Amino acid sequence: MPSSRHAFLAAMLLSFPAGLFLPEAAGDEPVGVLPVKDDRIVLPGPITFKSGSADILPDSHKLLDSVAATLETHMDIARLAIGVHTDSRGSGAYNKRISQQRADAVLSYLAGKGLPRARLEAVGYGEERPIADNRTEEGRARNRRVEFVVTTRCPRGQVFCDGACKARAPNE
Repeated sequence: MPSSRHAFLAAMLLSFPAGLFLPEAAGDEPVGVLPVKDDRIVLPGPITFKSGSADILPDSHKLLDSVAATLETHMDIARLAIGVHTDSRGSGAYNKRISQQRADAVLSYLAGKGLPRARLEAVGYGEERPIADNRTEEGRARNRRVEFVVTTRCPRGQVFCDGACKARAPNE
């Protein structure tokens, strides 16, 4: 069941453009809404974790707050996959397990910001989908990443609310 904060934001933010700044839940500092391009939320930097752990580093909290603000603004996004990738160091089984744990941690963080879990899916890819050469430190750094991919959008004129895509109210 969505929180009253989520329901309020859903009602108020449907027509706000991307790039708007929203107030943060626990403070007065603004949280930026991130661009969505080619069904991906474009991150200005990496989401980072404690080495060998699923603990999200505090430096990544503002960025994750921006991801939450983006989803609260883009209510046509019905489902978002949180894909976590590793480099090839360590065993394949370990990398798969740690990436899933990290994806679950990101999902929990976003759910803690009031986003319904029904809109989120955590996927740990491990080392299965490299985007760079794992033989170099630079390549390994590029392969260690978190991606936010829109997997389902509501039909035109609908928004995600109360666990389903529903028609927008006439005044929205």
